[in-house]
Amino acid sequence: MKKPDDSIWNKKEIDKAARIISRAKEKKTKTIKFLDSIVYWIVLVIGVIGNLIISITLIPILLTLNSIALYFIIIIIGLSFGLLFEILVRDIENIEKKHHLIISTIIPLFAIINFVVVTIIAGKLEINFMINNVKHMPFLVALVYSLSFIVPYIVYHFIKKE
Repeated sequence: MKKPDDSIWNKKEIDKAARIISRAKEKKTKTIKFLDSIVYWIVLVIGVIGNLIISITLIPILLTLNSIALYFIIIIIGLSFGLLFEILVRDIENIEKKHHLIISTIIPLFAIINFVVVTIIAGKLEINFMINNVKHMPFLVALVYSLSFIVPYIVYHFIKKE
């Protein structure tokens, strides 16, 4: 029977594993390196398009809900899509720190832009269709969604890893 300490790697085993991984990265063919970069860019595009689709599908919610109910739904959707996206990004093997930084910056920025535009559009639709609803603040809606979206990233990379 193994003792609990038997499963812990010693320094020699860790160094050997690190060398093996390093050699494997160096031996990647140009095709594999190209495919790795394609996967990264596809994930980035999926994140941008996904946020656009989510922001557009929220127009009916923006037209009908106000205050707490609206923000509650936006937070749930932001957390859900943020978690999905975090899992997707985390599962990309060998993604560099700079790529994580790019993804974690670009996607929330696009989300903010999308939600500001969509909230403004929803406001104009309310006027055109004479819907009597509270006027939403575009930057607040965008900020609530974007902050909710990045929470799973922050939890995993800064809290859970410690």
